[in-house]
Amino acid sequence: MSDVNCGSRDAILEKLRKGRSERTESFYEQPDWNDDVVPVPVNLLDTFKDELETIKGEVFVGESDDDLVELLKMVLAIKNLDSVFCVDTLLLQSILNKVNVISDKKSFNSVKAIITRCENLVARTGSVFVSSAHESGRRFNIFPDIHIVWAMASQLVPMVEDAIIAIKERYLNGLPSQITAITGPSRTADIEKTLVLGAHGPKELIVLINRNA
Repeated sequence: MSDVNCGSRDAILEKLRKGRSERTESFYEQPDWNDDVVPVPVNLLDTFKDELETIKGEVFVGESDDDLVELLKMVLAIKNLDSVFCVDTLLLQSILNKVNVISDKKSFNSVKAIITRCENLVARTGSVFVSSAHESGRRFNIFPDIHIVWAMASQLVPMVEDAIIAIKERYLNGLPSQITAITGPSRTADIEKTLVLGAHGPKELIVLINRNA
């Protein structure tokens, strides 16, 4: 091959390389890897409420445990329920003798609503983290039609990873055998793309939050 042809080929290849480099620089800006892909919420309580209510959950906020008892009474009245199931010793200290509570596990199959505590609330996704470490165990927050969660604002964290870190720090001697993130009522759209609530768990998720705890 002559020197002229070699020179022409090299010139063409150089133009192609230069053009490809220019297109890449103009079309694809380098991302700022220090930016959060998903913004961290500023107001955890408001964000959690907005996110959970967007996916058909309900959130009620009180200023004290007494307020939460009144909110619980209100919820039971709205849902036409005369009682709530609870086996959590700490929670019973707050609600026993104030609302009608069923604690007999033999009656569990007939209950319509249960109230439990939680591990953490995730603001960005509106998720409730529960675990088998609580007396409610594995099944009591799955089967009833209505799951009511008694929570504190101090349990709010921005992101899912923050909830995982908090749980790991809480159980340094060994994690609970089951940790579950509940994001709204149970749902499925497997049949003809029609959304059905309560397919694999509670039809309703209601969270009561003490703003000052």
